[in-house]
Amino acid sequence: MLNRESTLSKARRFLEEKSKEWGKEGELRIDPDAAFIDGTRFVVHYDSIAYLDHRDERQKLGGNTPIEVDMSTGHCRLIDFEEALNYMERGLIQ
Repeated sequence: MLNRESTLSKARRFLEEKSKEWGKEGELRIDPDAAFIDGTRFVVHYDSIAYLDHRDERQKLGGNTPIEVDMSTGHCRLIDFEEALNYMERGLIQ
């Protein structure tokens, strides 16, 4: 089972790769303060650096789903919309 720091590191690397695909390299960062554990899944939000550092509401991302890291295997993925709705209903994400 991965610890919190190892899990955060995997999520950071995953987001770095995804942000390159999206043409947003160097513009996005995970938000460890908005992370939670659900069973063996570590779920962490990400947003633009401009929003996270300066709370510039104009730079806040919309529609982005969190990153899930399997704490047993280290596998990372973006959660799907249905999973996001489930977490919203449970009050874990907004």
